[in-house]
Amino acid sequence: MTPVNPPRTILIVEDEPADVQMLTDVLQKSVTPHAVEAVGDGESALRYLRRADACMPDLIVLDLYLPGKDGFQVLAELKSDQRLRRIPVVVLTASSRPEDAGVSYGLRANSFVRKPQNRAALENTVAQIREFWLNTVHLPLN
Repeated sequence: MTPVNPPRTILIVEDEPADVQMLTDVLQKSVTPHAVEAVGDGESALRYLRRADACMPDLIVLDLYLPGKDGFQVLAELKSDQRLRRIPVVVLTASSRPEDAGVSYGLRANSFVRKPQNRAALENTVAQIREFWLNTVHLPLN
């Protein structure tokens, strides 16, 4: 049987290796095999996306507090770039600062999700992100 949804490419922008591994594992648990790329800081994310030969991701999972260029700066640059602005961005952060959600949505994040402290709860949250963004919504063709 052919999968209903096509394989997707997801870019993870996260500086914690354990979180990158867990995100990759959960995002790839699917009937449809998804490609997951990961970078550890904002500058690397923008370099990746602006390469001439870059395969544009269908979804970006973005941490806010990154070394160097932070997630807010990355989000602002993504959403101001004509070629990149259509890519949905899920902000996934451990931040508990109430203003971070407002700032993220003001910069046109597509969703803002706080990372639960419990590992099992975090895996469940990422599975819900996968289900919604990769199976429920209709993403634009890149």
